[in-house]
Amino acid sequence: MIKYFKWNNFYSFRDEGKISFEVNQNAPKTNAFLDHGGIRLSKINGIFGPNASGKTNILNALYFIYNFIVNSFHFNHKGFLNYFPYMMNDENSEFEVSFFIGEVCYIYSFTVNKDFVLSEKLQKKDITDNNLKTVFKRQEQRFHSINFNNKNIQNLFNQMVRPNASVISAFSQINQLEMQKISSFWKNNIIFPRYPHTQDMFGLADISKQYNQEPDLLSELQNILNDLDIGKHKLLFKDMPVDHSKNLLFLPLVERYNSKQDKRYLIHLASESHGVFNLFSKLFFILKSIKNGGLVCIDELESGIHPQAVSRVLHLFMENTNQKGQILFTTHMTPILMDLNKYQVYLVEKNEYNESETFKLDQVEGVRREDNLFKKYMAGVYGGFPDIDF
Repeated sequence: MIKYFKWNNFYSFRDEGKISFEVNQNAPKTNAFLDHGGIRLSKINGIFGPNASGKTNILNALYFIYNFIVNSFHFNHKGFLNYFPYMMNDENSEFEVSFFIGEVCYIYSFTVNKDFVLSEKLQKKDITDNNLKTVFKRQEQRFHSINFNNKNIQNLFNQMVRPNASVISAFSQINQLEMQKISSFWKNNIIFPRYPHTQDMFGLADISKQYNQEPDLLSELQNILNDLDIGKHKLLFKDMPVDHSKNLLFLPLVERYNSKQDKRYLIHLASESHGVFNLFSKLFFILKSIKNGGLVCIDELESGIHPQAVSRVLHLFMENTNQKGQILFTTHMTPILMDLNKYQVYLVEKNEYNESETFKLDQVEGVRREDNLFKKYMAGVYGGFPDIDF
């Protein structure tokens, strides 16, 4: 689970931005929140704001942290992937994230410029203990608090941790159990979906195989689609030829029944509506995060699907007090505000200097729990609203 992450001097954010799932004890006592070692966390954070305000850049910041932790050892070039400081300036960028793996809370921070890591630090504490311990600390290529078993491993480590690689990414390559656990947590539980297009049969086949390997997710998908009354149907999978070639791909079909004719029809999923196709794709990653207790990050959650379907998706995170899945999403669909409360809403806007700023709605003075967030947001009371003169 993610507790918070923050960043500065990245994409359209000049100053610090922060997204936190931690809430105070005044947050509603509903299944949309969970308690973990005395800390209350929201399962849902929605990001609202005008076009080009910086909503997607918040997800970009977390994805940069993800890439640095998981993949930076494998960077075979100078600098960092997708690193864009504000207005491409020469100043440093800082990142920090706090997350839980079991009963341990980690705080991980690092500072980079366009070419190399300036500093990096990992701390941890047990949720029953307030003592914060340093796992390692790094200043450029000088490392502290790392326990090497022998000099050969230390020499190997020094070679592996290149100026643009994280200690976690490098150290996990040589069977250091704690670094492997952290890297594995981020790789498997922080989800940035890549959705196939209707013409991308290989991407569709990949998701189909994963559904087929997890029948509980497939069953839940089927139930949700029928709950939304998108025509009663059954999902099937079949090896099918593509582009008149002999190559077969494992693809989904929709079985529809016509009671008037008493006939069943098989329709390729790619021939269905964009709404059904998008739900098929998005729900796999959402249901996976709920099942495994991970965080799924979705840009424009409502894209291609009906507002009722979006509301149904959000309620998946509110139905079970025991599940620990989380979702972070951007959206332009403001009626979603009626499904959320002030502890789950972030607004984004740009100031007069063209710098993005974000804030949680519970930080706005005078916002009450019983307020109609949708009506007040649409009236421009809270900010983060497009200033369009009709």
